[in-house]
Amino acid sequence: MPPSVGKPKGPEPVIHVMPGEYYGVPPKTPLKKDAPLPPLPPKPPQPKPAPPPKPGAPQKKKVPVLLIVGIAFLVVIGVGGFFFLQSLKPKSPPQVAINVTPPTPLPPVNVAPPPPPPPLPPAPIRPGIDTDSDGLTDVEETTIYNSNPRNPDTDGDSFIDGNEVFHLYDPTRGANATLADSPAMQEFVNTDATVSLLMPKAWLERQTPHPSGFEFSIAPDGSSISLDFTTQEASEIAASDPASTFGPFTSKGGYEGLRSTDRRKVILDLPVIGVSVSYDLGSGRTIEFLRTFEMIVNSVRAL
Repeated sequence: MPPSVGKPKGPEPVIHVMPGEYYGVPPKTPLKKDAPLPPLPPKPPQPKPAPPPKPGAPQKKKVPVLLIVGIAFLVVIGVGGFFFLQSLKPKSPPQVAINVTPPTPLPPVNVAPPPPPPPLPPAPIRPGIDTDSDGLTDVEETTIYNSNPRNPDTDGDSFIDGNEVFHLYDPTRGANATLADSPAMQEFVNTDATVSLLMPKAWLERQTPHPSGFEFSIAPDGSSISLDFTTQEASEIAASDPASTFGPFTSKGGYEGLRSTDRRKVILDLPVIGVSVSYDLGSGRTIEFLRTFEMIVNSVRAL
């Protein structure tokens, strides 16, 4: 043992050692083998397990009393805590009523009403219907001359009806029959017996005298033929009517004068007197009697 390692204090341990002569020597007494175990008896048959018991009516589980008490305690604690927390919140100050002065209404402003819309322009003036294109409207043929509105040459004399009327001939009684002899016409003479002309008989029955002449109503729409007799010359009469434009004109009787561009006003200079013949449409917008108006102008004679 090295000198650095100290011996333990106390008695030394006893070590038993087998003598040398016993090493490798077989035992003198042979070992006895154990006797074989007897066979196990057969197992008894296992009894059949008993069937499980039939389920009966479910039994109500009993709620533990402590659980109910605990839940009730928690509810009480929760409600109490809610009200306690509500009591800790600062109270809102009371609402102070604010008196708001309503705005003073402005005085009403007088707004001028919008101007009325401009009147609609009148319907355009149009000529009357002339079915057979003979120069006479259907109204003229049926209400004045008794000619056929579907035959341009009613009497078959090779002259169309409108041309015959314009030249003072009767369109229903042959080539040489004049309107002066027609039962549909009548001669008109002015008060001073200085002028004569032809006028449909139906119109003469609707004449109205006025200070300077006569007016003849010719249709229900207010259309009329006006005759004015004056000592003025045609140029002076035309100057007093700035709404119309006039041009030179000579009637079939050989009298000179002026005629408006719409052909509905003629002023003739007769030797003794001036004659103005006008065709006024009134409220109507259809020119039904222009050829008859021209016939009247062409029939004017100085007496």
